[in-house]
Amino acid sequence: MYLDLFKDLRGELAAHYGLDIEEPSGTVINPSPDSIPLRDIQFFNNQFARTIAIAPLVLIDFGRLDFSEITKGYWAAPLKVRFYVVSDSISMSDGQRHDRDLERHEDICKGIIRLFHRTKFTTAAKPLTLASVERTLDYAGWMVTLLEFDTRIELT
Repeated sequence: MYLDLFKDLRGELAAHYGLDIEEPSGTVINPSPDSIPLRDIQFFNNQFARTIAIAPLVLIDFGRLDFSEITKGYWAAPLKVRFYVVSDSISMSDGQRHDRDLERHEDICKGIIRLFHRTKFTTAAKPLTLASVERTLDYAGWMVTLLEFDTRIELT
């Protein structure tokens, strides 16, 4: 359930930025690192606890699925879809961030919101709807914005 939706989201985001996806591994390749601001799209796997090799990147995560039987043989669950936008947290000596670094990060966030808010995928029963935005300017040495969307998954 998660993997199919992840592939849809990664594919849409990669196409939007002009990134290539190598099959069957799913490795994201940036053919023009000097002109494409996003470098990678990965399934969230607590990358903050290890070394992040390349940024800016987007980590995609999903909330828990708690299914309810709506009618006989038809089950549905609300789903939180989380996009972690991760950029280098470059600070000057006084802890400030350069405007250009913040703008690049913000542009990626705005692009994800424009791309996915109210977008329907065949792997989800309802369109994604933006639910919340939360930013941390220094999370484990990274500038991170969490974009959370709501959708619904159905089983028949």
